[in-house]
Amino acid sequence: MTDLCFVVTRAPQAGHLGQETFDLAVAGGVFDQQIEVIFTGSGLLHLAAHEPLPGHKSLVKLWQSASMFGVERFVVPAAEADRYRQLQASPLTDRIEFLDAAAIQALLRSSREVMVL
Repeated sequence: MTDLCFVVTRAPQAGHLGQETFDLAVAGGVFDQQIEVIFTGSGLLHLAAHEPLPGHKSLVKLWQSASMFGVERFVVPAAEADRYRQLQASPLTDRIEFLDAAAIQALLRSSREVMVL
């Protein structure tokens, strides 16, 4: 059972939302909560290697460090696999799991709390 599931739907350019999502996820991980992070839609851009906006940290570097805080796996819907492959320069590729819609629904149902950001 997952304690906290974060669904990232907005692009990194949506202000500080990416940083705040990272902060929430690792805070849960530090307190031994089972954390899952699903990237979908424009949220896939969080996984792409790109230059951060002025005044922002590199989200890819932040997500790379998430395993130190207990956030081990990132989920991408299998239906968006082709779109993700266009972003293959991501250093997070080995930690991404592609799940079909039924598996994602099961993950969401088994989560105690779900936050869509």
